Amino acid sequence: MEYDCEGNVMIQFDNAGLATADGQLKVYVTDDRGFLVGEAVAQISEGTSLPAHSYTDLPPTAGDSEVVMRSSDGHHWLVLPDYRGQTAYAKDGSGTMEIKEAGEVPDAYTLVKPQTEFDLWDGVMWVTDEVAAHTAAVAKAEACRQQLIDNAMQSIGTIQLKIQMGRALSDKEKWKLNAVLDYTDEVLAIETDSPDNIQWPELHL
Repeated sequence: MEYDCEGNVMIQFDNAGLATADGQLKVYVTDDRGFLVGEAVAQISEGTSLPAHSYTDLPPTAGDSEVVMRSSDGHHWLVLPDYRGQTAYAKDGSGTMEIKEAGEVPDAYTLVKPQTEFDLWDGVMWVTDEVAAHTAAVAKAEACRQQLIDNAMQSIGTIQLKIQMGRALSDKEKWKLNAVLDYTDEVLAIETDSPDNIQWPELHL
């Protein structure tokens, strides 16, 4: 018999993969999916083979965001990218998905998060569609302007009703009416072409 440096019998296997003698053997173990989970010392009996999911060849070392697993045919080790648990972003902007399997990110996705809702994938990176972003910002500013005007007009709803009924207004009501009208004029005068620079006035009643 031959022994290793630790005094264990060096096990030999025949062509059928069965041990020719009893002994211990260092093995590298995978889970049911083939991912390396660690190493162990297996007790091998003459006439038996290696335990399930156990291999004798030294696995490679995985780097950051990598995982070691056995090839599907069981003949060798593989080092695969491991982004499991991370979010991938569809390059066509259709949504996101969570990476659940080891391996390369699908071609239709990227791990790079777009910075705005107007980003488009140019084949290498996200590029913001400035025209679309500006158009949306202008529309948002116009909606904000209309909301400010609506809120201001609601504050004089009773006054407007009194005017419709031909009733006289008090001095305070006249002042409030004029203040709101001045405010709406000021809001309407603001250009929305440069929405990032807009400072909306406040209505003080």
